[in-house]
Amino acid sequence: MYDAAMVYASLLPDMLDTPAANPAGSVRTLEEVSRMARQLSRAFPSPAQAYHGLYELLLNAVEHGNLGLGLEEKAYLLRVGKWESELRQRLDHPHYKVRRAQLWLRQDAQAVQVIIQDEGEGFDWHHYLTFAQERLHYPNGRGIAMANLFAFDRLEYEGNGNRVICSQRRTE
Repeated sequence: MYDAAMVYASLLPDMLDTPAANPAGSVRTLEEVSRMARQLSRAFPSPAQAYHGLYELLLNAVEHGNLGLGLEEKAYLLRVGKWESELRQRLDHPHYKVRRAQLWLRQDAQAVQVIIQDEGEGFDWHHYLTFAQERLHYPNGRGIAMANLFAFDRLEYEGNGNRVICSQRRTE
């Protein structure tokens, strides 16, 4: 009996070994995040779901990874209405100005996969794959869980957390 999930799982290690095979570009700004999420989502079997997941993961790569904005700090900035202005200031800062999140797209008959890597220090991603009670009152902190639970069949972080791999299986 043919089991698509088994085939997909057996191919995944090969897909992960060659991320640079198909560079898909890079993002630095909020405008680029939106544009790239829209562009890349078209390659996925479920583009609407993929768009939302890609947007969240790309935004995280830019704001948390490349610009070093922490969860608590973002919550505060959102509450006082200064989140966007803070991001724009950091984007102009010499330390952050050259940082970009790199992307790779990998497609085959079984799946579509995007790899996103930022230039940040990484983070302990384990706590963000599902919704956490302690963050329910925050205005932020749910993007990774939403991407994991609703947008992709597989979402996995590597190393220190500055590299994420998301994928959707193709249906037969």
